[in-house]
Amino acid sequence: MAGNSGGAPLVISSDQKHKPTGFIDAISQIERNNELERQGSDIPMRLFTTGQRLEFWEVGCKSTLWSGIISILITPLAIGVIEQMIPIFGEINPSMGDQLIALLLAASFAIGYAFFLGRIGMLYDGKYTRMMIRSFLSGVFMSGIFKIVFAMIFYHTLVFVVFTEDRLSRILLMLHNKWFSVPMATLDSWYVFLLNFGNVLILSAYFIAVTTTIYITVPYICIMIKKWKKRKYSLECE
Repeated sequence: MAGNSGGAPLVISSDQKHKPTGFIDAISQIERNNELERQGSDIPMRLFTTGQRLEFWEVGCKSTLWSGIISILITPLAIGVIEQMIPIFGEINPSMGDQLIALLLAASFAIGYAFFLGRIGMLYDGKYTRMMIRSFLSGVFMSGIFKIVFAMIFYHTLVFVVFTEDRLSRILLMLHNKWFSVPMATLDSWYVFLLNFGNVLILSAYFIAVTTTIYITVPYICIMIKKWKKRKYSLECE
């Protein structure tokens, strides 16, 4: 720590040069620098280099991509349970409690990310911290939009291109004639299930779109609340 010309303490922390290794590490760095600035420390903005901006953008982007991959895999299973097409706990006709568990499973990553991103939004204070948050959230936002677009294209392609009556029949017949000699009775049941599963995939696409939109919006709402509270406090002090 050293003094600057304005009399405010200047803190140069090794954390400012530490590359964030993941989602939680990036949040921790934001929290530490936010606390330093709240205590009156002046962290020069030029210490947040272009390389660090890209690192925080990358962490925000990757964290959302990984959650997106998991969501794309588990959401149709959860919606399938709610639509009573997939059994849960051995029951093909799940109770309301079982359906709620399936819904929470599908939304669990969005809920968890929304909580942490909301926390980041409430730390939007101090020039250096704001730069870190903007870099991080820009990666989250871009990745979130990509996740929505990919889910929409992927699920709709399955429904309208792959799971059509003609193409699905040909694919299943190849399982019987060329590859695994699957019994026709089994193929018939698969055929009916996959045709009906198209509705589940469409619902899954829109479920992911809605939940992703919510959690990438949460930090910006929190930032607006933070700014409103700060402006209100300033007016009260005048």
